[in-house]
Amino acid sequence: MEGALQDQCWHGSQRWVPSFTIDSPDQIGETPRIRGPIPRAQNLIHRIFIPRSTFVSTSPASKKSHPIRRKLALLSALGVAMAAAPFALAAPAQAATTSYACSVTPLKPVFAGFNSSGTKLVDYRIQVRCYSDRYVNITQERWEDDDWPNGDDYLGTSYFSRHLNYWSGPVTISNVRTLVNGEIGNEEVYQKVKWQEGTNGVWSPYTGWKTSASLSISN
Repeated sequence: MEGALQDQCWHGSQRWVPSFTIDSPDQIGETPRIRGPIPRAQNLIHRIFIPRSTFVSTSPASKKSHPIRRKLALLSALGVAMAAAPFALAAPAQAATTSYACSVTPLKPVFAGFNSSGTKLVDYRIQVRCYSDRYVNITQERWEDDDWPNGDDYLGTSYFSRHLNYWSGPVTISNVRTLVNGEIGNEEVYQKVKWQEGTNGVWSPYTGWKTSASLSISN
């Protein structure tokens, strides 16, 4: 079987095409035969025949580089996994906090009549609505609004606990208090609330404060 070398080489600015051929052996063990003029040895130094296929490296070094790249990729993946490990370990702690399933609204205080001494009464109402089974602890603070530069006057704190679910519907908590006479003219009273929810022995943190509108009422 005869295969003519068709690849080209360059010598300086001159392209050189080998003119000899190599006869491949028909049987295993035979020595290939070269036919045609063979370049002299000193010319072979400058006219080295480089087939195009040699530009695609198949050397053992390039083949060995694949396991190295795989090892580097493995180490990189291990590094990412180790970095993510603390977050995975911290996940169960999130499950220890219940999600909020209730809304608690401080309503605007309303006039509620008079007590036996003729003092005006104010009802500080709170509306609660739960969409899942929850225990609810509510903290209510009552305040009287003063103009600047005076600060608001603290009137008192009350605490409420309820066990509600979806079928309870909206529930209104009433807290009737006597109107405090703290200044000349009308009193501007309001309330603010915060709450926490619990289920199966797990409790949420307290929410931030929610503030109602003010009621202006004469003494």
